[in-house]
Amino acid sequence: MGMSTRVEFFQPADKDWDQKKAVYDACVCAGVGIPEEVSEFFNWETPEECLGKEIKVPEAVSDYSSDMKSGFEIDLSKLPKQVKFIRFINSF
Repeated sequence: MGMSTRVEFFQPADKDWDQKKAVYDACVCAGVGIPEEVSEFFNWETPEECLGKEIKVPEAVSDYSSDMKSGFEIDLSKLPKQVKFIRFINSF
């Protein structure tokens, strides 16, 4: 079984996050499906599992490999100031 790794960047919850959370909570309370836009916003997780809004910053991440090691390098100078969380995810 192989493993894959990815990096995700997040900004803290803001007004937009709070509004989407209110929609999410209202749908759960009413017993109706969560709108696709809201699910996507929270990366198909519950808002409690989500650190904030994901920010796509592909230009800040590059592959790294050397002598039987591989991973990622993150250029901090290319990250927007609103990035407060970096999540490294290993999937099997």
